[in-house]
Amino acid sequence: MKKFMKWTGIVFGGLIGLVLLSGLILYPIGMRKLTRTYPNIAVETVSIHTGVLPNGRRFGPTMSSKTFSELNDMELAALWLYFTGAKP
Repeated sequence: MKKFMKWTGIVFGGLIGLVLLSGLILYPIGMRKLTRTYPNIAVETVSIHTGVLPNGRRFGPTMSSKTFSELNDMELAALWLYFTGAKP
């Protein structure tokens, strides 16, 4: 029984070490891909107050323009920061 527990501990310890090692290797790679910026993409402005997209289409029913038309610019900016996860 002692031998079994010893080898079980060695196997689990090795697995935990392997998981930690792979995390240390894969974390920087993943963060580099997640935080990549694309400077050459044109930015389109969307008017939240009117509920109309730049191509003339209206927002869907889940984003009613009545709700957002009552918000001022500061409140919309705060919502944008919240949804994008940016720090103020």
